[in-house]
Amino acid sequence: MGVNETYIAASHILSPLGNGTAANWAAIRQGRTGVSIHQKKEFRDQPLCGALFSTAQWQGISEQLPEDFTAFEQLLATSIKNALAEKQVDLEDPRTLLLLASTKGNIGLLTPGAEDPQGVTSLRGSAKKIGNWLGYHSVPMVVSNACISGMTALMTAKR
Repeated sequence: MGVNETYIAASHILSPLGNGTAANWAAIRQGRTGVSIHQKKEFRDQPLCGALFSTAQWQGISEQLPEDFTAFEQLLATSIKNALAEKQVDLEDPRTLLLLASTKGNIGLLTPGAEDPQGVTSLRGSAKKIGNWLGYHSVPMVVSNACISGMTALMTAKR
């Protein structure tokens, strides 16, 4: 049996520390953290500790994307587009696999009494929307296995 070679051709990290894998690694090497105390009334009345994007970061992320993209889809689309800019990848080639690995997706949009909870939170729906926007030849594959989603995505791509 032959070896099924699998390659990670490009990567991109989008976080409060920076836009891009190199920017994030540089911030970590400098000892910076994305975690800080925030006062966000939409979350709770008391301060909370977390890693949140600033208003300026969100503006930079969302300015070149369709208005109907959720915050999750904006992060996903930005990261995929930046990773694709690193390497020549033909998304129309049927041998190309676009695989979305997420632990959460749009779950924050789920509210009590929502008319279409699956339509609001569906990872497959988000993947399809992003795939169409990028010109992908099919519906992207979705992997969602809690904290191990990234490793499962790599194993799935290899298979």
